[in-house]
Amino acid sequence: MSNVVYGGHEVHGAESAERKQPANSSSVVSASPR
Repeated sequence: MSNVVYGGHEVHGAESAERKQPANSSSVVSASPR
């Protein structure tokens, strides 16, 4: 489980963040990149 900062909110699971905004992946810090 990786903590991802999405839109200023911590989102658990990088996959969830990518599905919401794949174009924003550069701004999103994911601990476990695919």
